[in-house]
Amino acid sequence: MKKIILLCVAIAMLASCGKKPESSFTSDKTEISLGQAVQFNSTSTEAYYYHWKFGDGTSSREANPLHTFTKSGDFNVMLHVSNKGGDRWDNSYLHIKVNGYNSALLGNWAATGNYSSTGCGTDNQIYTMNIRGGNQSDELIVSNFVDFFSFDVKGTSVYGNSNKIEFSQNNIQNKSGESYNINGNFELSSGVLSINYTLTPSGTASCGVITGTGSAIAY
Repeated sequence: MKKIILLCVAIAMLASCGKKPESSFTSDKTEISLGQAVQFNSTSTEAYYYHWKFGDGTSSREANPLHTFTKSGDFNVMLHVSNKGGDRWDNSYLHIKVNGYNSALLGNWAATGNYSSTGCGTDNQIYTMNIRGGNQSDELIVSNFVDFFSFDVKGTSVYGNSNKIEFSQNNIQNKSGESYNINGNFELSSGVLSINYTLTPSGTASCGVITGTGSAIAY
């Protein structure tokens, strides 16, 4: 009887002394727009159980899950693997950046528009702009905003609408050195960027309040 017990103990010890799993995985993207899916594939060895944590409060037990991120931000994805006995395990990590805006908003835009002002009447415009990503996952930077400002204008994507950028910035100088507060938005639809804005003087400004609309296409 003692021999049988010792044999069972030895078998259990050998089973638990199997190779330690090593966790590793790949993804088909590391930076995406809000609402895009990422395919994760485990390249782990000696793994029997899989537990993914995507950093956004969701998880999966699949070996190779397809995951859609529904909020923007920087996420640290973890894959925890273990052996069949569950007593040996390993973790690996990968950073995924989810931008709150549609990446189609980025680039150069050729625009036309009209504006009206309380001090300078009305006129039309032809201009170019550049839109690029900012430091935050929901931030966009516009250079040559409606050909008016000397400095870049910051906008943020609208939660739940990755095609829309909203602007609200105070005391930004135009090309004549006058200060304005800006409120407005850009919205992308079928490849066309619609432009709407109101500029309110934050000091003395020759043209007074300016409102404008326009549209732009990427080039």
